[in-house]
Amino acid sequence: MYQSKALILLLISVFTLDCFSQSFEVRLLNNLSLQRTETQSKNLQFITDATDYIALGSVATQIGVGLLSRNKKVTEKGLLSGVALLGTYGVGYLLKKGINRPRPYETYPFLNNYRIENDESFPSGSTAVAFSMATSLTVNYPKWYVAVPAYGFATAVGYSRMRLAAHYPTDILAGAAIGTGSIWVTHKLNKWIRK
Repeated sequence: MYQSKALILLLISVFTLDCFSQSFEVRLLNNLSLQRTETQSKNLQFITDATDYIALGSVATQIGVGLLSRNKKVTEKGLLSGVALLGTYGVGYLLKKGINRPRPYETYPFLNNYRIENDESFPSGSTAVAFSMATSLTVNYPKWYVAVPAYGFATAVGYSRMRLAAHYPTDILAGAAIGTGSIWVTHKLNKWIRK
């Protein structure tokens, strides 16, 4: 129930923000990127670069702990997290190729981007992966001390992508919706298959 409400709110946010003119997004990115120092840029890029490792490590840890302790529930939680993460990668890739939105700094060269990216802008894959991990951990282990750092990290990833001028805000919101939605879909499919 919680996941479906969160997903609906994220989707509404994506479509609401997309109704703003693109100039709003460009002004926001310009303001964020101009205030960035070189040290901040490196730290923000580190957060982005760590995302895949942390998400995959989260899945591997759950599966490993489950197998070592012979706890089928923990192993299953890890496997479901892995399936959701694969779904997140797949949906993100298909949307990137299908929509083919240029990076903000390609369209607006005055933006202070940190590095050149080799793929399309929409959606933010790093944000999707981070929110997939955060939602997975929160669903599997519904404690505040799991949810707060997990979603804190996911939010930091999304913020870093905008601050580095690598993604529009709507890319970030779409990524968060995809990552969150992948867990919801995976759990629904798992329940349906088990019936």
